[in-house]
Amino acid sequence: MHALGRFIQDLMDGRSMTRPELERASGLSRQHIHQLLDDRKTALGRMVDDTTVAALARAFPDVGETAFIARAAESLGVPVDRLAIVDVDYDRLSDEALLGILAKRLARLRAQETGRTDARVEPPLAARRSRRVHDRISREGDDDAETPSH
Repeated sequence: MHALGRFIQDLMDGRSMTRPELERASGLSRQHIHQLLDDRKTALGRMVDDTTVAALARAFPDVGETAFIARAAESLGVPVDRLAIVDVDYDRLSDEALLGILAKRLARLRAQETGRTDARVEPPLAARRSRRVHDRISREGDDDAETPSH
């Protein structure tokens, strides 16, 4: 079993948690949990998505998302002993980057509320409007730059 599957199984064993209980606590499907805990797999085929990480952290709130991300990376062969946690300086991010982060977070929350597990959730209307306003302001700024000043 890969490192993430072992980690989840150890957490479940320590809490005497069954797979159906993990399904209820995380909101993940039985099939998804089976794929994560498949003892025939020695490595993950790809990185788990943010929705899966958030669901596992919801099921094991004392563990947190970072531990699941690290175990998933280890399952992919990433040398996690050389990883460093970096704090993001949000003041240095562009407005566009901040809106993108917010749109993803809101979309993930909406997906959780509606029970959708697919990763293709359209950003909320406010984020789409903000993007259009940002684009319009940028275009207006470009128009001003082209206008010769007398």
